[in-house]
Amino acid sequence: MPASTSPAESALFRFIPALRGVVPWRPLGRWPTPVHELQIPSCGHSVYLKREDLSSPLYGGNKVRTLEGHFGAAQAAGATEVWSSGAFGSNHATAATLH
Repeated sequence: MPASTSPAESALFRFIPALRGVVPWRPLGRWPTPVHELQIPSCGHSVYLKREDLSSPLYGGNKVRTLEGHFGAAQAAGATEVWSSGAFGSNHATAATLH
């Protein structure tokens, strides 16, 4: 799946430009993800929801952000395979397998 965020566009490199070219990166997600306001009429307050589930149509969530660094490091090291493990039902293992 083509990612829509290149290393140059990543928030990490926008905020800390000195890391560009130093920290290996493999773009996977579609960033930024939206924030939705959920109004709670009974108390007059709002809750804001960060929609990390929309980071990828393949398999979203915050794990995608972590994998961008892990896969970048593996690619920079010349790896052609990545092994990942987790407990039964592991979101990390699922995301790593699908990406």
